[in-house]
Amino acid sequence: LEIFAQKTAWALEPSVGPKSGGFSVLIRIAGADSASDVTHCVFGATSVVAEAVGSQSVKCTAPQVQSSGAVSVSLSTGSGIVTLAGTVSFEYLEGVSIVGATPSR
Repeated sequence: LEIFAQKTAWALEPSVGPKSGGFSVLIRIAGADSASDVTHCVFGATSVVAEAVGSQSVKCTAPQVQSSGAVSVSLSTGSGIVTLAGTVSFEYLEGVSIVGATPSR
């Protein structure tokens, strides 16, 4: 019997993006073990490779989806899927355009 302490995601940056995917999403986690045991991020039913960024964060490339809407986000380790404490979701939007940035320099 193996018992794993639950990981908690406390930030998903960004938490929204275009349904075309292809951009980095940073997931900040806390809990037993470090981010180094996380191998994949799972967006809905799609698994993508995770890269540890420091000891408490992972970076994943958001996959492309067919339709807009929210999908749940979970993490996978060598031991299996890790359910994140609380509800963690990513919102895919139909299209995103940047209309300005502040500061401009």
